Amino acid sequence: MRSAEVGDSGLVVPTIVLSELQSLYEKKMPHIPMERILRRFTELSTVVIAPFDMEVFREFRTLPSHIEMHDRMIAATAKLFGAGLISRDRVIAGYMEAIW
Repeated sequence: MRSAEVGDSGLVVPTIVLSELQSLYEKKMPHIPMERILRRFTELSTVVIAPFDMEVFREFRTLPSHIEMHDRMIAATAKLFGAGLISRDRVIAGYMEAIW
């Protein structure tokens, strides 16, 4: 995020990630500054909010079905945008480059 804020790189945020952040905020982490995060995402020209549309769905279908659905959505979006994946999930990392 910091790299995107200073313009060193771009950031693609799948809408499912926003949903997961909201769920964490509501259930476990009320300290997450959701409004600030959303405001920064919309203010920065280096951030793209990527919807789960038909193009992403087609890419989603090419990934192995044993990968958890939400993770497949995130990985499909990253593949479609040619972006590296920020994830600690070893299952996804086995199918594409994981940055983190």
